Amino acid sequence: MKITNPYSKNRFSRIDKFQRYLTGKLSLLKLKERNNHDFLSSIYWGTRETGISSDSVSIPDDTQVELLTVTVAELISVEELADMKDGMKKLISLYRPSPFYFNDPNQIDEFYNKVTTDIHGRRWSLLGNIKFKENTDIGDYIEHVQIQASQVSSSIIVLIFQIHPSKIYLSEFDNVIKKNVQEERILRPKLKGLFKFWGSTTEFPETVKNRIVEDHILELKWKFFSEISKYLPTFFHENELVSPSVLLYKIKQEDRSEDSSNLFWDSIGLPQSVLSYKNYVHDQWNLIAELDRSLDDSIKITCNSENNPESEFSSIESQIIYEGDYFIRELLPVLAIRKYTLFISEQIANFRISTFKSISNKKVNYKNIIYLRSTIERKGYMLNRIKDEFNPDSLKRRLIRSSFEWAPTNTEIISTPFHEFIVNNTLYLINETFKHSESLVKTLDSTVEILTLQTNFSIQRKTVMLTIVTIILAIVAIYLTYYQISENTPTDLLNFIKEQLI
Repeated sequence: MKITNPYSKNRFSRIDKFQRYLTGKLSLLKLKERNNHDFLSSIYWGTRETGISSDSVSIPDDTQVELLTVTVAELISVEELADMKDGMKKLISLYRPSPFYFNDPNQIDEFYNKVTTDIHGRRWSLLGNIKFKENTDIGDYIEHVQIQASQVSSSIIVLIFQIHPSKIYLSEFDNVIKKNVQEERILRPKLKGLFKFWGSTTEFPETVKNRIVEDHILELKWKFFSEISKYLPTFFHENELVSPSVLLYKIKQEDRSEDSSNLFWDSIGLPQSVLSYKNYVHDQWNLIAELDRSLDDSIKITCNSENNPESEFSSIESQIIYEGDYFIRELLPVLAIRKYTLFISEQIANFRISTFKSISNKKVNYKNIIYLRSTIERKGYMLNRIKDEFNPDSLKRRLIRSSFEWAPTNTEIISTPFHEFIVNNTLYLINETFKHSESLVKTLDSTVEILTLQTNFSIQRKTVMLTIVTIILAIVAIYLTYYQISENTPTDLLNFIKEQLI
């Protein structure tokens, strides 16, 4: 699979990309062993395996891992509902699913009417299903998608897309999960010491494989949103943000505590870390929440089919998807608000630097200050709504009612249940971001006010000087005119002007 998404392509800086490219080319050279402290010796040793990590990250014999769904979210405001309604109808009519999936366009109209006419509601609706044709660019990645809508507050709606990957994608993803990879060595030459000994770094196999797995998930998301953004408003995609998501896995293993398999779980993004949780009631379910630690900080949920009781579902996969759906659709609105808040906080930090630069320069950039002020107002309008409408107690209750209440795996380090942690963390980010936003707005307003006073004072000074100059020129004009039409001498004219002024 060719990785084309901008998140993966921009993972490394230009210098890092060059160093990796250079290492790859130089590793093809067949250099003899050298022990000198020069750059040729560093190339020889820097392109050899270190032997530091000899552990395998391939899948253990008694283990199975299967990606079932990738559920992603998009955030839209109530003003965008009309565009969403029209685009959604066009989308489900263009990509019609098989008769097994029922679509009713009236559900879209019903959701739209209820949201636009009732400011007190909090509702959820299944809007429809879409299916992509096989052997197409998007069909090679995604088989079908279930589309849901959740009204978070009176003015904020979250679209939820439950993506079922295609067989082609799952086959390649399965190969990535199972295979073993080697450590990577990267030469780190410096321009000043180009002909001296080059430094190098080593990336362990679990880190390399984790990056490959993550790139495949990012590619799936990018392909999907690149397609539906033609029809629907997509805030995260348009701003090149990785949409919040939940990855649902079916695993099969009798015991995950064996040390020999820990590196494998780390390599596929399912580590037994301090940020993992177990379900209170059903111990076959696990949740990993390593937020803000990588490009794709998806929540991962696993269900161990080894311990799953028999049921009336057609397959164990269908049962896991059904049981996890309720919790996932209650969790994603919180993750969407959290992602939006983090984006706005980064914007505010950048605006603050630009503001200080504009103010501290000898020549104040008035145009830039006014632009920053209007941009903050425009980008932060939804933040104000979130601040006023975010109800943490209601969100916690809904997460608990979704039949999944998660307890920390390591209670000595983390004692807070997951629903408490994620809602409280989101609320903290909202309050802090709003506080810094208000502070920056006040700074800009004060700056604009001071600049206005300075401008007015400068204009007044220029007006007074212009008035004085105008009077002088008028007197000179009168003097010259009178001198030309009379036979009086200049002295007589000056005496006449003095008499008139007196």
